[in-house]
Formats: sequence, C-alpha cells, structure tokens
Amino acid sequence: MNALVERTDAEGRFTTKATWSTTRSLTELGCAEYRDADGLVQPNDGDDGVRGPQHASFRTDLGRAVADLAASCAGPV
Repeated sequence: MNALVERTDAEGRFTTKATWSTTRSLTELGCAEYRDADGLVQPNDGDDGVRGPQHASFRTDLGRAVADLAASCAGPV
C-alpha cells in the first residue's frame, strides 16, 4: 500500500523507492501501468535483458482510487 500512497510523485510516477517487483504486481492488478517516453501505455517495462527497463511505471486511476481509500481509512497507529 505504501507504494500507491507514498511512493509516487505529483504526476503519479512511481519513485525509485518503489521496487520493480511491487510495480510489476500493481500492474498485474491494474493499479499501475508502464508508459514510454511519449506517455503511451506499454504492456511491460521494456526490459530486454540487456538495456534494463525502458518504460516508467505510473499509478492508474484505479491505483489512485485505492490510494485515496487507504489514506482516508488510515487512523492512528
């Protein structure tokens, strides 16, 4: 949940504090998506095993809704 709530910037891009395994899992759930340099949604991060990830991960509208719900339900610890 921290990734959706605390590890995105103002545009919804995941920061480097969100691990690739987390963003991959969130993508499978529909809470994140990969975008290329032109902002077009891509099916994966574009890693070909040589150059590393080529596309950035962003929170989707569903991911934002989940983050907003989690933030509103968070109470004192």
